[in-house]
Amino acid sequence: MDFQFFVETIRRQEKKLKHGVYRLFEIYSWLEDGKATKARIRYFVKIEVDKQILRRIHRGIAD
Repeated sequence: MDFQFFVETIRRQEKKLKHGVYRLFEIYSWLEDGKATKARIRYFVKIEVDKQILRRIHRGIAD
């Protein structure tokens, strides 16, 4: 899984769910395909938070 796939997956889920701020456990469940470890997903979330690509991811989950 690369960062672009991660971003596109999150964007698709945001369009579908539209319920506000997303938590790390939700993001893990969206990417449960065996292609990424939780550590890698956390790393991508940290990049995303730093760049503010996706606005609805809660800043606290990357810490």
